[in-house]
Amino acid sequence: MNRSTHRPSRAIDVQVLLGGDRDVKDWQRRHTSGEVPDAFPYGLDRLSEHGLVVRGTRLRTRSPRKLRGALRRLGGGLDWTFGALVEADAEVVLAWDERVGVPAVLMQRNPPPVVGNVIWCTDSVPNRPLRDAVSKGLRRMHGVFVLSSGQVPILREAYGVDPRRTVVVPFGVDGDFFTPGDQSEVDPELVVSVGNDRDRDFPTVLRAFRSVRDTRPSSRLVIVSKTISQHEADAVPGVTVVPHLSHSELRDLVRRAAVTITLTRPNLHVSGITAVLETIAMGRPAITTDTPGMSDYVHAEGGIFTVPPGDHAAAAQMCSALLDDPDRASAVGRAGRRTLERHFTTERQAARLAPLLQDAVATG
Repeated sequence: MNRSTHRPSRAIDVQVLLGGDRDVKDWQRRHTSGEVPDAFPYGLDRLSEHGLVVRGTRLRTRSPRKLRGALRRLGGGLDWTFGALVEADAEVVLAWDERVGVPAVLMQRNPPPVVGNVIWCTDSVPNRPLRDAVSKGLRRMHGVFVLSSGQVPILREAYGVDPRRTVVVPFGVDGDFFTPGDQSEVDPELVVSVGNDRDRDFPTVLRAFRSVRDTRPSSRLVIVSKTISQHEADAVPGVTVVPHLSHSELRDLVRRAAVTITLTRPNLHVSGITAVLETIAMGRPAITTDTPGMSDYVHAEGGIFTVPPGDHAAAAQMCSALLDDPDRASAVGRAGRRTLERHFTTERQAARLAPLLQDAVATG
């Protein structure tokens, strides 16, 4: 695909499909109040720096939420129940994931060019009829992007998507919101683990921390997740489960952490990358799982350590080494912040996305 790299002479109108029930206007209000990062979810407001003006679209449907959820499950996660979302006057549509992107191109007769992110269907290939629909939808898109190079082969093998039409766009976080705190506030005994998605591996986190605690009984682990209960965590001393924190509360917690540990089961969509990047943005070292595509984020500058999937011993060893050497942990954290600034901010993400959208308008 030929991709434009210049700033267009006029603003390009981009309609964004986010999926779910996210209210962009409420997000923007909360951003103005300093409660959430970036002025638009996923930092897509940064596209304005490249001559692209984004507008949000909520999935609006008359179907009750429970019914709609059941239909999504039956439909392999695709949201077929929404109304006429794609607006005729949009010059290009950016679909943040395939759950809205595939229906957008299949349910509209003559939609504007669609550029779509693929997240979930590379880890769970659906049955034949649904796989054919996903394949058809992805191949109709003007362009497809992914967050991990590990997703590219399965898109080709399972869905027939030409790798030349698939662009790896590394994820980014808001480096202006997630910033390092005062080093004096770091708690040398605090380990933090964050996440809710289906590939989080909290059993391995707990086994790793049990080993850490055996040699360092003053250490503590705070898990921020709705997917594990305090009762499950009580089997390991020193563990506290917090079901939910606001963005600012989470920022305060991670700033104080000696290290974060984000372990996942094998997956292709780099589960955990938000937590990992937010950690290094705040100048703290991150331990995560070496899954396909995670190597896209582990740079020579440092900040991120990986361990094999399910290897609680390796995770415990790395965690203990960082707890035992606060100076090293701080140096790793500073290196991680440099990695973030150079490669993984939402500004960087927008700069990589912009040419795809510009090309869609120019050639679509």
